[in-house]
Amino acid sequence: MTLGEKITLLRKQKGWSQEELADKLDISRQSVSKWESNASVPDLDKIIKLSVIFSVSTDYLLKDEEQNLPMSEEVIGIDGYEEEVPTCKVTMEEATTYMDIIKEISTPFALAVSLCVLSPICMIVMGGLAEYGVITWSEDRAGSLGMIIMFLFLIVAVPVIIINSLKISKYEYLEKNKLALEYGVKEAVAERKEAYAPTFYKSIAVGVAIVLVGVLLLVIPAIVYQEERLVEIGEVYALGAMLALVAVATFFFVKSSWIYGCFEKLLQEGDYTLEQKRNAKKVEAFSGAYWCIVTAIYLAVSFTENRWDSTWVIWPVAAVLFAGVICIINAVSRRKRHS
Repeated sequence: MTLGEKITLLRKQKGWSQEELADKLDISRQSVSKWESNASVPDLDKIIKLSVIFSVSTDYLLKDEEQNLPMSEEVIGIDGYEEEVPTCKVTMEEATTYMDIIKEISTPFALAVSLCVLSPICMIVMGGLAEYGVITWSEDRAGSLGMIIMFLFLIVAVPVIIINSLKISKYEYLEKNKLALEYGVKEAVAERKEAYAPTFYKSIAVGVAIVLVGVLLLVIPAIVYQEERLVEIGEVYALGAMLALVAVATFFFVKSSWIYGCFEKLLQEGDYTLEQKRNAKKVEAFSGAYWCIVTAIYLAVSFTENRWDSTWVIWPVAAVLFAGVICIINAVSRRKRHS
């Protein structure tokens, strides 16, 4: 491994851009780019600073032969800033086993999540049809039967999710810790990622297209019918069809994201850079409390108002708010880190 390759590897494990590394060394981004492409070599002063920033020895940077990264528990920056960054070594066997397990469980896991999305359809459609007199059952009876069907779906789906999650529970460190990949692991993972990338992008594109079709179905009743009652009945069917399509799209999203995500975890890219891992620790406690509160609100409103056909909207709203809060937390964290 060349010096340029080592600088690139260490920089990415830190979750830094070339510009961020350049700022820490008081040099231009172009200089870092030249180092990483082996077009030039940093002088001795910069080598020493690099060793301090990355918490590695100068021997590791200068010698061409492959060496394992140090398994330190903390990284001390050039400005004296100290932070806890547990480091875990990943062997070729561990990486290969993990990728194979993810590939194996991605399909049943995605199907189980899709079943969860499908589960409220009967309750929503039957409750709506009872409300508009299409079926002779009372709303309570239709809603109760729909709820039974929903729980039957969940009884099948939830154990599948739990069982497959347990299969990879011992690999949680890949998501939370800094990784030191053994020689050849990075290249092997990058090769599999590159091979899967076309499938991933096609799956995401197909999933988005399916969701858009589902959204389009919601406006069709208002176009086809003029009588208000027929429009409302048509919207009930359209909502059920939309959720069915969303469930199909969910399968594509979950399966492809799980497989592609395992590559990013090992390479510490995308959502799994070192900076993202630091931020994840900060929001972990908040996340658990947040979703417990959302669940309590959902159940309280649903049981109080008895509007199970509409209270599901709490979940997408909560998800959007959660994403917004996480973005704010990450932005504040970045500002503190660079201040």
